[in-house]
Amino acid sequence: MDEKTAIEIRDYALSAIKNLNSALNAAHEKCSDEDFEKLKKFVGTSMGNIDIDILWFLYKKFPEIDDLKEQ
Repeated sequence: MDEKTAIEIRDYALSAIKNLNSALNAAHEKCSDEDFEKLKKFVGTSMGNIDIDILWFLYKKFPEIDDLKEQ
């Protein structure tokens, strides 16, 4: 994998996290408390998996693409 591909994958992964957050916000307004709590758990697990399984993998190979890391 080259850096350009890693950046593309990173951007899709970050977009997925953003979309999951938006879905959770929509659920908060329209779902019962019980359903929202279940969704919150599932969304949190999914976000964590994206972070650890995709982003950390990319950042380990290409630390320079980690926007949150101090240079």
